Amino acid sequence: MERARLGCKPVSAAGGRPEDGSLRHLLILEVTTAPLVVARPRRPPEGVETHGGGERLDALAWLRAEMRVSDGRLRFSVLDLHGVSAGSAAGEPLLLHAAAQEFGRSRHPLLVTFGGRSRALPFLRFRGLAHRISMPQLYPSLDQDAYFEPSGRDWHLDLDEVLGAGGLDSRASLEGVAAALGYPSPPQGASCDPGALELRAVTVYALLLTLLRHTDRVSAEGFTLAAADAADVLTAQAMADERMRRLLDALEAAAAAI
Repeated sequence: MERARLGCKPVSAAGGRPEDGSLRHLLILEVTTAPLVVARPRRPPEGVETHGGGERLDALAWLRAEMRVSDGRLRFSVLDLHGVSAGSAAGEPLLLHAAAQEFGRSRHPLLVTFGGRSRALPFLRFRGLAHRISMPQLYPSLDQDAYFEPSGRDWHLDLDEVLGAGGLDSRASLEGVAAALGYPSPPQGASCDPGALELRAVTVYALLLTLLRHTDRVSAEGFTLAAADAADVLTAQAMADERMRRLLDALEAAAAAI
Protein backbone atom coordinates (compact mmCIF):
# COMPACT_ATOMS: atom_id res chain seq x y z
CA MET A 1 0.00 0.00 0.00
CA GLU A 2 1.31 3.44 -0.87
CA ARG A 3 2.09 5.61 2.12
CA ALA A 4 0.44 8.97 2.45
CA ARG A 5 2.42 11.76 0.85
CA LEU A 6 2.89 15.21 2.28
CA GLY A 7 0.54 17.22 0.09
CA CYS A 8 0.25 20.59 1.78
CA LYS A 9 -0.14 22.80 -1.25
CA PRO A 10 -2.77 25.47 -0.45
CA VAL A 11 -4.60 25.01 -3.72
CA SER A 12 -7.68 23.12 -4.81
CA ALA A 13 -7.74 19.56 -6.11
CA ALA A 14 -7.16 20.98 -9.59
CA GLY A 15 -3.42 20.83 -8.85
CA GLY A 16 -0.58 23.03 -10.01
CA ARG A 17 2.11 24.89 -8.13
CA PRO A 18 0.90 27.20 -5.38
CA GLU A 19 1.01 30.86 -6.32
CA ASP A 20 1.90 33.79 -4.09
CA GLY A 21 -1.17 34.89 -2.19
CA SER A 22 -2.71 31.40 -2.21
CA LEU A 23 -4.54 30.79 1.06
CA ARG A 24 -5.92 27.73 2.76
CA HIS A 25 -7.43 27.28 6.18
CA LEU A 26 -6.22 24.51 8.48
CA LEU A 27 -8.35 22.76 11.07
CA ILE A 28 -6.43 20.64 13.59
CA LEU A 29 -8.80 18.35 15.45
CA GLU A 30 -8.61 16.25 18.63
CA VAL A 31 -11.47 14.27 20.20
CA THR A 32 -12.07 12.04 23.22
CA THR A 33 -14.83 9.53 23.78
CA ALA A 34 -16.77 8.07 26.69
CA PRO A 35 -18.72 4.83 27.06
CA LEU A 36 -22.20 4.98 25.64
CA VAL A 37 -24.21 3.78 28.63
CA VAL A 38 -27.67 2.42 27.93
CA ALA A 39 -29.93 2.47 30.97
CA ARG A 40 -31.76 -0.71 31.87
CA PRO A 41 -33.85 -2.38 30.60
CA ARG A 42 -31.41 -3.60 27.94
CA ARG A 43 -33.97 -2.81 25.26
CA PRO A 44 -34.34 0.98 25.09
CA PRO A 45 -37.81 2.53 25.34
CA GLU A 46 -39.66 3.17 22.12
CA GLY A 47 -38.33 6.24 20.34
CA VAL A 48 -34.96 6.18 22.16
CA GLU A 49 -31.96 5.29 20.01
CA THR A 50 -28.62 4.08 21.42
CA HIS A 51 -26.91 4.45 17.99
CA GLY A 52 -24.56 1.54 18.74
CA GLY A 53 -20.81 1.67 18.59
CA GLY A 54 -20.36 1.58 22.36
CA GLU A 55 -18.92 5.12 22.61
CA ARG A 56 -20.04 8.72 22.36
CA LEU A 57 -18.22 11.99 21.79
CA ASP A 58 -17.10 13.37 25.16
CA ALA A 59 -14.83 16.34 24.38
CA LEU A 60 -13.58 18.19 21.33
CA ALA A 61 -10.75 20.65 20.65
CA TRP A 62 -9.79 22.43 17.47
CA LEU A 63 -7.09 24.84 16.39
CA ARG A 64 -7.75 26.98 13.33
CA ALA A 65 -4.85 28.40 11.35
CA GLU A 66 -4.10 29.92 7.96
CA MET A 67 -1.56 28.61 5.50
CA ARG A 68 -0.59 31.05 2.76
CA VAL A 69 2.14 31.32 0.15
CA SER A 70 4.53 34.26 0.24
CA ASP A 71 7.57 34.46 -2.03
CA GLY A 72 6.96 30.86 -3.00
CA ARG A 73 7.14 29.56 0.60
CA LEU A 74 4.49 28.51 3.07
CA ARG A 75 3.62 30.86 5.94
CA PHE A 76 1.44 29.94 8.91
CA SER A 77 -0.60 31.90 11.44
CA VAL A 78 -2.87 30.70 14.23
CA LEU A 79 -6.43 32.05 14.27
CA ASP A 80 -7.90 30.54 17.45
CA LEU A 81 -8.02 27.52 19.76
CA HIS A 82 -11.07 26.05 21.50
CA GLY A 83 -11.82 23.06 23.70
CA VAL A 84 -15.32 22.03 24.84
CA SER A 85 -16.81 19.13 26.80
CA ALA A 86 -20.15 17.40 26.40
CA GLY A 87 -20.56 17.02 30.17
CA SER A 88 -22.96 14.13 29.64
CA ALA A 89 -24.52 12.04 26.90
CA ALA A 90 -27.14 14.75 26.42
CA GLY A 91 -24.41 17.19 25.40
CA GLU A 92 -23.05 15.09 22.55
CA PRO A 93 -25.29 16.64 19.85
CA LEU A 94 -24.07 20.11 20.89
CA LEU A 95 -20.46 19.00 20.36
CA LEU A 96 -21.30 17.50 16.98
CA HIS A 97 -23.04 20.72 15.95
CA ALA A 98 -19.93 22.64 17.06
CA ALA A 99 -17.76 20.36 14.92
CA ALA A 100 -20.10 20.78 11.94
CA GLN A 101 -20.00 24.57 12.36
CA GLU A 102 -16.20 24.59 12.39
CA PHE A 103 -16.00 22.35 9.31
CA GLY A 104 -18.37 24.73 7.53
CA ARG A 105 -16.49 27.96 8.32
CA SER A 106 -14.10 27.36 5.42
CA ARG A 107 -15.09 26.08 2.01
CA HIS A 108 -12.06 23.83 1.50
CA PRO A 109 -10.28 23.44 4.86
CA LEU A 110 -7.30 21.14 5.19
CA LEU A 111 -8.03 18.88 8.12
CA VAL A 112 -4.86 17.92 10.02
CA THR A 113 -4.82 15.06 12.54
CA PHE A 114 -2.48 12.54 14.10
CA GLY A 115 -4.04 9.12 13.50
CA GLY A 116 -7.40 10.65 12.62
CA ARG A 117 -8.03 8.61 9.49
CA SER A 118 -8.39 5.38 11.42
CA ARG A 119 -10.07 6.74 14.54
CA ALA A 120 -11.41 10.29 14.93
CA LEU A 121 -12.91 10.83 11.47
CA PRO A 122 -14.79 7.51 11.16
CA PHE A 123 -16.05 8.07 14.71
CA LEU A 124 -17.30 11.59 13.92
CA ARG A 125 -18.96 10.37 10.73
CA PHE A 126 -20.77 7.63 12.64
CA ARG A 127 -21.92 9.79 15.54
CA GLY A 128 -22.98 12.57 13.18
CA LEU A 129 -25.01 10.07 11.18
CA ALA A 130 -26.50 8.62 14.37
CA HIS A 131 -27.75 12.06 15.41
CA ARG A 132 -28.56 13.14 11.83
CA ILE A 133 -26.08 16.02 12.04
CA SER A 134 -24.59 16.79 8.64
CA MET A 135 -20.82 17.15 8.26
CA PRO A 136 -20.35 17.00 4.47
CA GLN A 137 -16.69 18.04 4.71
CA LEU A 138 -15.97 14.56 6.08
CA TYR A 139 -17.35 12.99 2.90
CA PRO A 140 -15.22 14.17 -0.05
CA SER A 141 -17.19 14.43 -3.27
CA LEU A 142 -17.23 11.26 -5.34
CA ASP A 143 -16.38 13.27 -8.46
CA GLN A 144 -12.98 14.27 -7.05
CA ASP A 145 -10.11 12.00 -7.99
CA ALA A 146 -8.60 12.50 -4.54
CA TYR A 147 -11.51 10.57 -3.03
CA PHE A 148 -10.26 7.37 -4.65
CA GLU A 149 -6.67 7.79 -3.46
CA PRO A 150 -5.70 6.07 -0.19
CA SER A 151 -4.00 9.21 1.11
CA GLY A 152 -6.97 11.55 0.47
CA ARG A 153 -4.31 14.23 0.71
CA ASP A 154 -6.32 17.03 -0.87
CA TRP A 155 -8.63 17.37 2.15
CA HIS A 156 -7.06 15.52 5.08
CA LEU A 157 -3.47 15.24 6.23
CA ASP A 158 -2.85 12.47 8.77
CA LEU A 159 0.63 13.07 10.17
CA ASP A 160 0.80 9.55 11.59
CA GLU A 161 0.47 8.18 8.06
CA VAL A 162 2.93 10.70 6.64
CA LEU A 163 5.58 9.68 9.15
CA GLY A 164 4.89 5.99 8.63
CA ALA A 165 6.41 5.68 12.08
CA GLY A 166 7.08 2.06 12.94
CA GLY A 167 5.95 0.75 9.56
CA LEU A 168 2.53 -0.23 8.27
CA ASP A 169 1.66 -2.46 11.22
CA SER A 170 2.90 -0.26 14.04
CA ARG A 171 2.24 3.44 14.43
CA ALA A 172 3.91 5.77 16.90
CA SER A 173 1.85 7.68 19.43
CA LEU A 174 1.58 11.45 19.42
CA GLU A 175 3.18 11.37 22.87
CA GLY A 176 6.17 9.41 21.59
CA VAL A 177 6.71 11.56 18.51
CA ALA A 178 6.47 14.78 20.54
CA ALA A 179 9.04 13.52 23.04
CA ALA A 180 11.39 12.42 20.25
CA LEU A 181 11.27 15.94 18.77
CA GLY A 182 11.96 17.62 22.10
CA TYR A 183 8.40 18.78 22.76
CA PRO A 184 6.57 18.07 26.04
CA SER A 185 4.61 14.85 25.84
CA PRO A 186 0.88 15.75 25.76
CA PRO A 187 -1.71 13.97 27.91
CA GLN A 188 -3.04 10.75 26.45
CA GLY A 189 -6.19 11.30 24.43
CA ALA A 190 -8.28 8.69 26.22
CA SER A 191 -8.41 10.70 29.44
CA CYS A 192 -8.34 14.27 28.20
CA ASP A 193 -10.33 17.22 29.46
CA PRO A 194 -10.91 20.13 27.04
CA GLY A 195 -7.74 21.93 28.15
CA ALA A 196 -5.64 18.81 27.59
CA LEU A 197 -7.25 18.34 24.18
CA GLU A 198 -6.26 21.90 23.28
CA LEU A 199 -2.72 20.98 24.26
CA ARG A 200 -2.82 17.93 21.97
CA ALA A 201 -4.12 20.06 19.08
CA VAL A 202 -1.26 22.56 19.49
CA THR A 203 1.19 19.64 19.69
CA VAL A 204 -0.09 18.39 16.32
CA TYR A 205 0.39 21.92 14.95
CA ALA A 206 3.96 21.99 16.28
CA LEU A 207 4.59 18.59 14.69
CA LEU A 208 3.20 19.84 11.36
CA LEU A 209 5.48 22.89 11.38
CA THR A 210 8.50 20.78 12.35
CA LEU A 211 7.83 18.24 9.62
CA LEU A 212 7.36 20.93 6.97
CA ARG A 213 10.60 22.59 8.05
CA HIS A 214 12.40 19.24 8.01
CA THR A 215 11.23 18.60 4.43
CA ASP A 216 12.11 22.19 3.41
CA ARG A 217 8.53 23.13 2.63
CA VAL A 218 8.80 25.90 5.23
CA SER A 219 11.86 28.12 5.41
CA ALA A 220 13.80 28.76 8.62
CA GLU A 221 12.30 32.25 8.69
CA GLY A 222 8.81 30.88 8.13
CA PHE A 223 9.23 28.41 10.98
CA THR A 224 10.46 31.14 13.30
CA LEU A 225 7.58 33.44 12.39
CA ALA A 226 5.03 30.65 12.84
CA ALA A 227 6.42 29.75 16.27
CA ALA A 228 6.36 33.40 17.39
CA ASP A 229 2.83 33.83 16.05
CA ALA A 230 1.56 30.76 17.94
CA ALA A 231 3.13 32.03 21.17
CA ASP A 232 1.53 35.44 20.65
CA VAL A 233 -1.97 34.26 19.72
CA LEU A 234 -2.08 31.61 22.45
CA THR A 235 -0.78 33.85 25.24
CA ALA A 236 -3.98 33.52 27.28
CA GLN A 237 -3.88 29.72 27.15
CA ALA A 238 -0.18 29.72 28.09
CA MET A 239 -0.84 31.95 31.10
CA ALA A 240 -3.64 29.68 32.27
CA ASP A 241 -1.90 26.35 31.67
CA GLU A 242 1.75 25.68 32.51
CA ARG A 243 1.75 22.74 30.08
CA MET A 244 0.83 25.03 27.19
CA ARG A 245 3.53 27.51 28.15
CA ARG A 246 6.17 24.76 28.14
CA LEU A 247 5.03 23.56 24.72
CA LEU A 248 5.13 27.03 23.18
CA ASP A 249 8.52 27.69 24.78
CA ALA A 250 9.81 24.44 23.24
CA LEU A 251 8.46 25.44 19.83
CA GLU A 252 10.21 28.82 19.99
CA ALA A 253 13.40 27.11 21.20
CA ALA A 254 13.26 24.76 18.21
CA ALA A 255 12.94 27.79 15.93
CA ALA A 256 15.87 29.53 17.61
CA ALA A 257 18.03 26.43 17.15
CA ILE A 258 17.65 26.44 13.35
